[in-house]
Amino acid sequence: MQREQPQTIPENVVENPAETRPNSSFIGHSRFSKRLSRFGRECLTSIIAPLSAGLVLMAPDATAQDSLINFNNSVFGTSRLVTDSFGKPLVGTNWVAELFLDTSTGLLTVSGPGSGLFSAAGAGTPGAWSGGTRLLEKVSFGQTSQVEVRVWDLSLFSTYEAALQAGGVTGTSGLFNYSFTPSSPLAAADSWMKNFPSIRLTDQPALPPLIESIRHSEPQEGDELKIQPVVTGGTPPLRA
Repeated sequence: MQREQPQTIPENVVENPAETRPNSSFIGHSRFSKRLSRFGRECLTSIIAPLSAGLVLMAPDATAQDSLINFNNSVFGTSRLVTDSFGKPLVGTNWVAELFLDTSTGLLTVSGPGSGLFSAAGAGTPGAWSGGTRLLEKVSFGQTSQVEVRVWDLSLFSTYEAALQAGGVTGTSGLFNYSFTPSSPLAAADSWMKNFPSIRLTDQPALPPLIESIRHSEPQEGDELKIQPVVTGGTPPLRA
C-alpha cells in the first residue's frame, strides 16, 4: 500500500493569513527596511546629515542683539539737513559725514554701508549725505547709547580731528541719545536717528599749539637749565 506524501506549501504562500499576519505598522517598517538598499540608506544619510548640521549652524545666537542704526538724515525730509556757514544746504562731493559711537574708551567710528559723501550741486538732495543701515556693536536692543555725526572737507583733511586742529570748516551734531527697539513687524523708522539735530558748519579758528618745556639732556655740572619748546599739536607758531 502506497503511503501519501505530505503536501508542501510554497514559500510565498501563507496557509492561514489571519493567524500569521503581524502588526501592520511592523510590516510597513520591515518592508521599508528590507527594500531600502545600502545605497539608498547612504543617500538618505547624506541628505539628512547636512540639513541637521545646517539647522544648528543657522540657529541665531541668543546673545547676538547688536542694535541697528540708519545713518541717514534724508529720512526727515528737509527739517534736519546739514548747512554751510551761510545756512544753505550743503552740496559737494568733497564733504563727508561720519558716525561715531561714544564708549567707555572714547569715540569709535561706526562704519558700514554708505560713503557718507554729500551730493554734487544739482544732484541728489542738498544737505543730505549718502548713508545706510549700520551695526552698533555691543549695544543691545532697547539700550540707550550716545552717537555723534561729524562733517568736514575730505578733500583737504583725512580726518575730522585734522580739520579741527588746522582751523578747517567743520560741523558736529554733538552727542545725542539713540535707542533701537524693534517693533513687530520690524518698521523702517525703528532705526532712525530720531534725536539727530540739524548741523551748521562753522569756520573754527586753529587750535593753539601745546608748548612743553623739556630739560636739555645730560646736563653737566654748572650748566644753566636749557629750555626747548616742543610743538605737540595745533598750528605751528609763526617764525620771524
